[in-house]
Amino acid sequence: MVDIYISSLIGREKVVIDVDSTDDKAYGQQQDSLFNGFDDHTIYNQLFFHDGETEQIILPVLRPGNVHTVIPFTRYNCSKYFGV
Repeated sequence: MVDIYISSLIGREKVVIDVDSTDDKAYGQQQDSLFNGFDDHTIYNQLFFHDGETEQIILPVLRPGNVHTVIPFTRYNCSKYFGV
């Protein structure tokens, strides 16, 4: 998915990456879906990387439900997805 996005950058001088998170309600005993007190239900905490100009989704990341939205997506985490 990231490779497709990178190949679409030909001719662009700059790239703006927008990072947004959202909760996705989970049902049953799905792996890594955990209770989140703020949302008051069992969720996954999804993180989306979008192109800030085209709004194309670059990378969706499914995180456990107990991960706080403002936990930084560190360079260590990025290397797992982007190979940085």
